[in-house]
Amino acid sequence: MNVIHEPESCNKVPAVLREGLGWALARIAHAFSAAHNEALAPLALNLRTFAVLATVSAGSARSQLEIAQNVGLDKTTLVATIDDLERRGFVVRKPDPDDRRARIVGMTSQGERVLREASELVRATEARILAAMPADRAAHTKESLLALLSGPLYEYFDRAGSCL
Repeated sequence: MNVIHEPESCNKVPAVLREGLGWALARIAHAFSAAHNEALAPLALNLRTFAVLATVSAGSARSQLEIAQNVGLDKTTLVATIDDLERRGFVVRKPDPDDRRARIVGMTSQGERVLREASELVRATEARILAAMPADRAAHTKESLLALLSGPLYEYFDRAGSCL
């Protein structure tokens, strides 16, 4: 039988919460985010800035609105994040030739460099966390969680608010 080690604070939480998947996933997401933020701190990044840089670099979203939707951020938070990244020389904003009200966000070479470094830190952090499980179980867990994201939980994305 596997022994589950919970932080002391979890002992004060009612059993109905501790036994529920939603509560466990929320705790895992919070801890995962904290671990990533700690790993990214030497680059003065966090999981939010990393997600925005990765999205801009991938080119899957051009406008600030598309980036906000792809990453799961509200527009106000995204604008503040892009302001910070632009100030640091990681991204640039240009007018959209097709819509004068919109801005297209692009990466700079400095942004690409810091994204490569950050990606290594994120991969190493995830590997360290998942090393607590056998490799096949870790891979299956990751696949199962990703299946939930694209399956029954997909309809809640627009209602869930910011995820970072």
